Amino acid sequence: MISFVCLKKAFGPAPDKGICLGDDTRWVVSGLSEFEPFFRDLSRLLPDSGAAIYLEGVSMAPDVRKFLEQHSIAAWHEVVRGTFWPKPLTYHLPASPEILGDLADLASRHAHSEIADHCHVYTRDGMILQWYDAGDPGCPLDVGASVPEDRLREFCALTGANYDTYKHR
Repeated sequence: MISFVCLKKAFGPAPDKGICLGDDTRWVVSGLSEFEPFFRDLSRLLPDSGAAIYLEGVSMAPDVRKFLEQHSIAAWHEVVRGTFWPKPLTYHLPASPEILGDLADLASRHAHSEIADHCHVYTRDGMILQWYDAGDPGCPLDVGASVPEDRLREFCALTGANYDTYKHR
């Protein structure tokens, strides 16, 4: 018999442990399917107080992994994982202009799955946006209420995406 302790060691923490937008989702962005414009214009959605990017994936390209390892920071929060099995690699990065530019450059040379399967951005106060199954045209980017609508409108105009108010189900 396999014990829970063995399973926890093999799979890591429960996938629902950590921060997520949940009911704090205010906007839903559709029509965004590429990481390059996302990273190039992400700064328009970020607060002046700083933010961290969370990237999670199971098939990241070697040069992407190397970049993420070199620029990784200590997590400000644990984030709800989008992948349970296989156990994904996870990285937290400062959302600085240099990092965003470098991520956009990497994204211009790689398929979205070679960058990440899931991409979220958070501050010390909590999650501000989450993109499960990032790059999949059918999967929206969820944006929290802390992002002003005028900034979201500008981001969407630059990336060719659309946004609407989140409707709770």
